[in-house]
Amino acid sequence: MNTLLMALRELKLSAMVQALETQRELPRSYGELGFEKRLSLMVEAENLHKKNNHICRIRRQSQMRLQAKPEDIRYIPSRGVTPEQMRDLLGGTISEISEKHTHHGADRYGQNLAQLCAW
Repeated sequence: MNTLLMALRELKLSAMVQALETQRELPRSYGELGFEKRLSLMVEAENLHKKNNHICRIRRQSQMRLQAKPEDIRYIPSRGVTPEQMRDLLGGTISEISEKHTHHGADRYGQNLAQLCAW
């Protein structure tokens, strides 16, 4: 098994190494699972690790002064944006937004979201 761990480390699959070591330390928890289920848990751990690293790298490269989170948004009624609308925007689904929220200038495509966020 040491050769397996060395190969995983050489492939830079550190989360899979950690997941395998966890499975070895807790045989009662993972012993009843089949091979494919245990393997899928390790692959899922590695995938999640890589996605989290990607997000952290993008945040560092963005050099933003603040690390804002959607949960920190204060929804003031006079702004006209509801939590549901923002959830749709952040989820990649654009819901129907009233005309007052849409900028109709020559460069309107890049301004819609920026205008909403500036309120």
